[in-house]
Amino acid sequence: WLAIGNGLHFEAHGTQHEDAARDAWIAWCRRWNGSDDDDTLELEALKMWDNAAAPEEVLASGKRPMTGGSVMHYLRPKTPELPPVDLNDGEYVTIDGDQLLQTELPDIDWLVDDMIPAGDLISIAGPSGVGKTRYIALLIACLLTGRTDLMGLPAANKPISTLYFANEEKGEDLQRRIKAAMHANGLVGGRRSWVRGKDAGRVRFLTQDQGMLVPNLELLDQIVDKVKRDEIELVIFDPFNTLGGEEENSAASVDQIISCFQYIAQHTGAAVMFIHHTPKDRSEAPDALRGDSNAWRGSGAICSALDEGFTMFPFRPPSCRVGKSAKDNRRKLFQMQRDGQLGRYIVTEHAKQREGETLPATVYQFVSHPVKTGGKPIGALQWVPLPDAEQELEDALSGVTALADAGQRVAWASALVSMLGEGEHFVTLTAIDQFFRENHVEFWDHDGKDKILKGRGRGAKLFEMLASQTREAEHFVAIDWDEKRSPTKRLKVLIRVSS
Repeated sequence: WLAIGNGLHFEAHGTQHEDAARDAWIAWCRRWNGSDDDDTLELEALKMWDNAAAPEEVLASGKRPMTGGSVMHYLRPKTPELPPVDLNDGEYVTIDGDQLLQTELPDIDWLVDDMIPAGDLISIAGPSGVGKTRYIALLIACLLTGRTDLMGLPAANKPISTLYFANEEKGEDLQRRIKAAMHANGLVGGRRSWVRGKDAGRVRFLTQDQGMLVPNLELLDQIVDKVKRDEIELVIFDPFNTLGGEEENSAASVDQIISCFQYIAQHTGAAVMFIHHTPKDRSEAPDALRGDSNAWRGSGAICSALDEGFTMFPFRPPSCRVGKSAKDNRRKLFQMQRDGQLGRYIVTEHAKQREGETLPATVYQFVSHPVKTGGKPIGALQWVPLPDAEQELEDALSGVTALADAGQRVAWASALVSMLGEGEHFVTLTAIDQFFRENHVEFWDHDGKDKILKGRGRGAKLFEMLASQTREAEHFVAIDWDEKRSPTKRLKVLIRVSS
């Protein structure tokens, strides 16, 4: 209504058609479809016309003017549509075989394919201190710029505005975290998003009424109004256990909180995400619940209510998860990471999905980045390919990275030349390993020496290190190798050595 009135006024004001346009505007308002009170609308129309800004004032303000084109756009006849086949019967969805096969059902409206469906409920579960807040900061940064591909996820269909309620973080701390995530991942621009920290007061969905906990509808409506007003498409609550339920092990108490999530989603069309904790670790493997629906602490009603669910745990390579040495490897890895000798990683994994493809596990490295010149670095995350993280951790546990010193590479390359000579050689990795263990133990440091004397099968790791490192350095030996299997099924390598 305003667009049409302003468009007519902009086009006709100060011209010979001004009076005719004004009369046409008033006449149209008297019979405008949808008017509850013709007289009231006519008075509003007169008031709008008489107080409308002159065209030169509109142009001077920098605002986009409503023109005759605007009028034609709003008055254009609707494109005729074929009558849809309605399979809905009030609160029920009808399943009619013939109609169902002939009906084009709509696709799910994904904000991020296979991860965040619009209007649905999503959750991430992980142990305390794993890095959930850093992950949310990175997710918000990537969503508002539309660059979720930088997280190893499907690309967002568009930049997405978010609203983040963090009951355990201050608002200004969240600003720094998101800025650090943007800096660390090269993100710029994007949609406006909002955060609300604990310093503004914790958000609690339930309130006491005559000794009973009931939904705080006033608060919920305030959130709904905010989401609608600012066109927010994802609302995040962190963490679940602070939102006012009496007992997260009670299905009835959990259902009260879930109903509040659904109230927001149904009244806004926005997706709702919440962060939750995993049960206390009582197993030898701290990531035993990776990708498991049991990762949500408390009542099973929590996971049952989800459309999409993801777990988050510290990333552990295979040698820390299976095998006789898994426990010792976990302890060693933890110690190296605590001492700052090795980077930390987390992994997210699909545990429940509404529909579509299961997303592959994604791994993120802990990094830090200052948010102002000369300031202290702020923790952030960067996505890394899973094989790269796995290789780094396995190498660290096996001691290969300890051999990366240039002097040691030269010594081992020299030993290989003295053993084989120049040319092509077809030998087993076991033979190479045996040669080094018997003749060149002195080139290892103490820990490496113990490993090479006690272990077997080190030839492959050692040779991979030599082959990858000596090509790029200015060493006197160049090594290439190809894996082949002999008729006896023993793994051998074809080695080309040139000094």
